[in-house]
Amino acid sequence: MKDVSHGGLCFVSDHETPTGQTVDITIPVGPKPFVVRGRVAWCRPTGNGFEIGVAIMTDADEFSVHMVEQVCRIEHYRAQQSARGRTLTSQQAALEWIERFAADFSQADPEKGPD
Repeated sequence: MKDVSHGGLCFVSDHETPTGQTVDITIPVGPKPFVVRGRVAWCRPTGNGFEIGVAIMTDADEFSVHMVEQVCRIEHYRAQQSARGRTLTSQQAALEWIERFAADFSQADPEKGPD
């Protein structure tokens, strides 16, 4: 996944996907992957494949995608801290991440993650 915005998300793929096609997106988070259905809104070629914009089909799924994105960012933060020699549980990482970054969550760059 490249980014999440109001009503949809963008991901990178090796394959072109036609506009209007319904797709199931699987996000491997936790013991059971999260799956959401969407409709391809646009598909743009890039140097290494395609960026695909998907409109999420329901408000409930849109909310769930944002929660999954937050979990992914927290786990990324946890991995960053581990690389710096700090061992955190998922809960400890969540509490720290929420305190430090949750206010800016919707504007953060998912490619960069928090510093």
